[in-house]
Amino acid sequence: MSSAASLDSPVAKIERAIEHYRALKERFLDGLDRRLLPVETRISPDGLVYQFCCEEIVPLDHRFATVLGDGFYNLRCALDHLVYQLHVLELGSPLTEAIERDSAFPVIDNRLTKNGKPIDPPPQWKAIKNLSPTLQSGIDELQRYHGWNDHNMSPRPLVRQMRQTLHEVNWFNLRDKHREIHFAEYMPFVVFGPPSFLDTYGVKTEPAFGKPLATGSVVDTWTFDTRP
Repeated sequence: MSSAASLDSPVAKIERAIEHYRALKERFLDGLDRRLLPVETRISPDGLVYQFCCEEIVPLDHRFATVLGDGFYNLRCALDHLVYQLHVLELGSPLTEAIERDSAFPVIDNRLTKNGKPIDPPPQWKAIKNLSPTLQSGIDELQRYHGWNDHNMSPRPLVRQMRQTLHEVNWFNLRDKHREIHFAEYMPFVVFGPPSFLDTYGVKTEPAFGKPLATGSVVDTWTFDTRP
């Protein structure tokens, strides 16, 4: 007896990942996507350098990392569930034991293998080799090894976002499963620059993007040619 393919499983996993994201916001971030943090201004004696430093930073709850890992796991599972259902859609149910075992959503970052050889073409990828060429091609187009943009696809920004997302979901999930839980910390997301009227003083900025925030850490530095 055959059963029809269904998106219920991948959708359920995505919905669970969304619940995890909302749990992170509500429990650890007061329901906000980002938080405004107060800063202290430190001015050099000559008045040419302004440093903006964080006031007290409360460490993130250690449970933040474990919930984050659960969310990435569910997103990665949703991809595998999707490919399984695509097999059922095209081949019918029940699937053979080999197809059930090997079915998965491939995420391939590089054109070369660890041995420096070119990767196999999509029809030879064990996880999707039994799917139709159309589906194989569609899955291949989402792989990061093509680069972040593709001039032959439209809309280009969407392709970039999808490739970036697949890469990040897979990267985080692999490390969460096989190595250690994620290290969660505050990072500066937006740093407001100096108002335009200060341009006449030759101001240069050095925002601290990508650096962890701690009490007293510098988030931005303004250096002037002439004292404002």
